[in-house]
Amino acid sequence: MILFAAGALLFAGCNRTKPQSPSNRHGSSQEDSVAVAIVLMHQRMAEQADREILDYVKANNPETFAAFEFLRTWSRILVRTDNEKITDNTPLDLRLVVYDLSGSMLFDSREQLIIKDRDFIPSVRVTLLDMNIGEQAELLTPWYAAYGSTGNADVPPYTNLRIIIETYPL
Repeated sequence: MILFAAGALLFAGCNRTKPQSPSNRHGSSQEDSVAVAIVLMHQRMAEQADREILDYVKANNPETFAAFEFLRTWSRILVRTDNEKITDNTPLDLRLVVYDLSGSMLFDSREQLIIKDRDFIPSVRVTLLDMNIGEQAELLTPWYAAYGSTGNADVPPYTNLRIIIETYPL
C-alpha cells in the first residue's frame, strides 16, 4: 500500500503543468529585436548629430562658444550688456529665431513673458538664465535635446537647431 501511494505521488509529480512564461514579457523576440534596432539607430543618429554640431562650432569661431555638456549643446553670447541678470521671475520681451544647421529659417517668434510661466526646451531655458536683459545669444542644440524624433509644426523630426535668442526689457 505504501509502495502504491509513493508510485502515485511520483506519477502525479511528473505530469504537473508546465511553468508559464514570465508575466512581464510582452511580445515576441522579433518585436524585441526591432525595439533594440530602433534604440541603436537613435544612438547612431545622436552621435551623428553631435558630430554635425561640433563641426559647425569648429567652423564658426570655436573659442567664442561654451559647451553645456549635460545638455550636449553649445552657446555663445553675441551681444553682451551690463543690464539686469535674467531669472525665472524676470518679465521680458523674448525673440527666438530658429534655423536648421544649413541656415534655413524654421520659425521666428516674439512674445512677452516670464520664464517660469513658459515651457522651453531645456537648452533655451539654461541659456536664458545665463543672460542679461538686452543680450543676444546663439544656441546650437541637437535634435534629441530639442524637438526629438517627432518634431513639431515648424521643426521637422531629427533636426539639429541653431537658435538666436534676443532679449529686450519690457
